[in-house]
Amino acid sequence: RVDTKSGAQLVVPTEFAFDPTEGGIATTRANEIVALVALEGSPNQIAIVIIHPRTGRIRLVRVVDASISTAKLTVGIDGQLYVSGFAPPILGQPRTPALLRVDPESGEQTVVATDSRYASLGTLETISLRPGAPPRAALRCNSSRSPS
Repeated sequence: RVDTKSGAQLVVPTEFAFDPTEGGIATTRANEIVALVALEGSPNQIAIVIIHPRTGRIRLVRVVDASISTAKLTVGIDGQLYVSGFAPPILGQPRTPALLRVDPESGEQTVVATDSRYASLGTLETISLRPGAPPRAALRCNSSRSPS
């Protein structure tokens, strides 16, 4: 935590180690820290945790099917957590890359979309549109192509 006025730094104590450069850290509307944490001995599962920025208290939100090296996280303008991972398995089918929405309070997980492009996202960001903007504007912003 960095004080924006004085520049003083304080390490928030936690019981987990995580690498924020991997796309696995964000903040909630209440300024709590959301982080993706690798589960020891489980290469295909990660924990979504919320860390209180002053006390370092950690609350487990949910364990999701994802790899810590490829999972990305953001907090939507709706306050929900969005993470790239894998949809729940279907018997006999390969794991399907997905964009998951997780409620930060209940931990309820919903599959928003499935597609192979969610397996190797560079970043995952929320784009807030000004009121009245057409939904297609959001799609153009997320596209790798230049707007025409």
